[in-house]
Amino acid sequence: MAMLDLISTELQTPQLTLGTLDKKAFVESRLRYANEFIEVASALRLPIEQRPNSLTANWAAAGSKLAEAANSQSNALSAILLRRSLRR
Repeated sequence: MAMLDLISTELQTPQLTLGTLDKKAFVESRLRYANEFIEVASALRLPIEQRPNSLTANWAAAGSKLAEAANSQSNALSAILLRRSLRR
């Protein structure tokens, strides 16, 4: 998670001009995942029968969205690097 925090911070740097990169989607999905993780960690202290039924599904959905956003960032960064290398 520390690496995702670092990426989130870097994506918010104004000097980072990456064109079509959707920084906002990545940062928002990272925050959503972090919030779901906190919910899961808190629920683990409860007896199983008192844990919310939707907890696992919500956490999985947040993880999936985060993975999609990270993949999108990776693809966009790869495209930018390729374009820059072709200019040389």
